[in-house]
Amino acid sequence: MRLRTPLLTRRLVLRTLTSADAAERYLAWMHDVETMRYLEARLAEHSLESLRRYIDSCNAGSDQLLLGIFMPDGGHIGNIKLGPIDLHHQRAAVGLLIGERDHWGKGYASEVIAAVTTHAFETLRLEKLFAGCYASNVGSVRAFLKAGWTDEGRGKADWRLDDGREDNIALGMTRADWSAQRP
Repeated sequence: MRLRTPLLTRRLVLRTLTSADAAERYLAWMHDVETMRYLEARLAEHSLESLRRYIDSCNAGSDQLLLGIFMPDGGHIGNIKLGPIDLHHQRAAVGLLIGERDHWGKGYASEVIAAVTTHAFETLRLEKLFAGCYASNVGSVRAFLKAGWTDEGRGKADWRLDDGREDNIALGMTRADWSAQRP
């Protein structure tokens, strides 16, 4: 799935990621242990070609939207994915990566979560969005909550991290809650 026009936030541009965006800098994120610490993609080997295949696969399908997060000057700082999208149940998962560490802690994650949430409810007419985070990934949990999402509970020992188990924090947003938050 592709966007017809980019989504603009106050400070960022979200546009459909293309295989041309699979550059050395993006690949470096995928090899950075700290950046990948809480992402399941850490469990796979990555190359420029595998990134291109992944991007092309997302764009070819109708059940996911992979967007690059760009600064106004065109600098690629991360990605956000909506999907898989379940049209029957009108719901989708949201996952994101801010790959450029010097952009961590600046509120960009909550800004793009809010933009994708609005797109999902206004344009795609979905009813429910959800995400899951490792309990120790406090930055990600904080970003979703700042974007208006709700902590929907905890899955005990859902994830394996390092040499132990980690709880999952379930986060969600319904169209009704989103509508109620809008001015």
